[in-house]
Amino acid sequence: MASAGRGWLVGCSIFLVLLVTGGAILVLTALLVSEEELALPRRGPKVAVVEVFGILGEDDDVLDQLDRFENESSIEALVLHINSSGGAVGTVQRILARLEDFEGMPIVAALDNVPASGGYYVATAADSIFALPGTVTGSIGVIASFPDFSALMKKVGVDFQVVKTGPQKDAGAPYRTLTADERKWIQTVLDDVADQFMTAVAGSRGLEIEAVRAMADGRIFSGRMAMESGLVDRLGGLEEAIEVAAAMAKIEGEPVVIRKHLRRPLWERLIEGRLGGVPILRHGPLLEYRWR
Repeated sequence: MASAGRGWLVGCSIFLVLLVTGGAILVLTALLVSEEELALPRRGPKVAVVEVFGILGEDDDVLDQLDRFENESSIEALVLHINSSGGAVGTVQRILARLEDFEGMPIVAALDNVPASGGYYVATAADSIFALPGTVTGSIGVIASFPDFSALMKKVGVDFQVVKTGPQKDAGAPYRTLTADERKWIQTVLDDVADQFMTAVAGSRGLEIEAVRAMADGRIFSGRMAMESGLVDRLGGLEEAIEVAAAMAKIEGEPVVIRKHLRRPLWERLIEGRLGGVPILRHGPLLEYRWR
């Protein structure tokens, strides 16, 4: 009995140690990784680099970065460093609306590895767009995913009792399949939201809307293909984009570059369903400008 009691105490002690250690790691992560500010000496005119990374969602920090740059009177140009396959329609459009507040300031986009769909949509706010030859971009369009667990629920004997005010009130719910009418109406909504995307691309890039429609079937392009199609202005990376932005702002000499990026801690990204760009938890069906 005494041996069993000691074993129980040892087990509880180990559990408590692990619990405290895990808590300490989470706290340190929140304190040390939550915010990062990188800057060269702060004198003179500056080029601000806005990092548009990962899946764009309600918790996206691009708006935070723009808010933090707005009051920097020494900023003469913006560079959008984009490596995002897109995200929620509302978030993408909020970012574009926020960039309108920087009207009159040169804006250059530097497309990195996978700036597709909503990531490319954000780039349309720029006066000039750079891409690497092997950049994966394009994917102009909209997607909405609706998981259907109805077959599994029937097998395990689970049912939902729903009271609703209209036949389409629970359209897209995971406990039943979409009806033909629901699918048709959702397609109508997606077509309208996609038209907003195509209109923005045509206006920004000086392209005919029909030319954009021909490319807007969700296909992707390499950076070189995108330049040939008129979606990109030049081939080059972030450094070249910064140089051009500085030249557009008439900054003499090597520009001072600043970055202000809010990095959310690991535990927060897990809770919000954003770890690694994989949507773990969501509030419901979501319209997205997103590749895949």
